[in-house]
Amino acid sequence: MSAKASLKDKLHEEINLLPEDAFESVYKIIHLFRLEIGKGKGKSRKTFSDKFLQTFGSWQDDRSTDQIAEDIYRSRCFTPKNIQW
Repeated sequence: MSAKASLKDKLHEEINLLPEDAFESVYKIIHLFRLEIGKGKGKSRKTFSDKFLQTFGSWQDDRSTDQIAEDIYRSRCFTPKNIQW
């Protein structure tokens, strides 16, 4: 079995281990990856990976933790809804 086929099998196994209601989200993520990687033909795939990974984790901020939390709470919008049962 080639390394490429083995990797496809591993991906397939991982997807099958997910709950079925997660399939749509996984599809959207994989589709986005395919489109973004296709745009970067001739460019380094590592560049795309680096950009993607930079969207996770911590960030630099001059504000204190309390100020950040306050800003998050202030930016939330609550719309009262009349729910009929």
